[in-house]
Amino acid sequence: GEGEGEGEGEGKDKSTDEDFTIVSIDRSGLLGVKAPAPEPTNPGGPPVEKSPETPLLDVLRVQINNRGPISVADYVLTAMSQPDYGYYQQQEVLGEVGDFITAPEISQMFGELIGVWMMTTWAQCGKPNPVHLVELGPGRGTLMRDLITITRQVQEFQTAVHIHFVENSVQMRESQRDALGVILDSGASSSSSSS
Repeated sequence: GEGEGEGEGEGKDKSTDEDFTIVSIDRSGLLGVKAPAPEPTNPGGPPVEKSPETPLLDVLRVQINNRGPISVADYVLTAMSQPDYGYYQQQEVLGEVGDFITAPEISQMFGELIGVWMMTTWAQCGKPNPVHLVELGPGRGTLMRDLITITRQVQEFQTAVHIHFVENSVQMRESQRDALGVILDSGASSSSSSS
């Protein structure tokens, strides 16, 4: 038929083995067998510098040596929350001096809009009392501060809402108390827990 055989092979992946980098992972260290760490390489490029060993790496090694292989979830939990060396425990991570910024830190409008949406939804649900508002990883407490500020316009909602933070960073819990102390003392109830 017409067009048969035309452009045969066009659009097919013409990649070769040279287009792929093969990565192998030595898992023998997970089983207690000491194997030398492979030197990092960058074929065809400049030499790769080996990352410096850190105290957090030592903590992870102890976990693996004591318990055997760990899950990605355990690795991330340790890397983020380990009391002495975890990412969220040791530094200012939010804002201009940190690594990232969130919408509540840019403008109070985000928290205010969430507050208006919550009051509207609460009213549509028949104004239940109590309402448990749980924020996971609330950072500095900025979102909740802005939400509470706008919801003060409806005293019945303020009376119904019970605020709960789930935060494992001592530094962040202190920031939350600073941001919300006066607000919480004058209305909504709250509790804080660490995981």
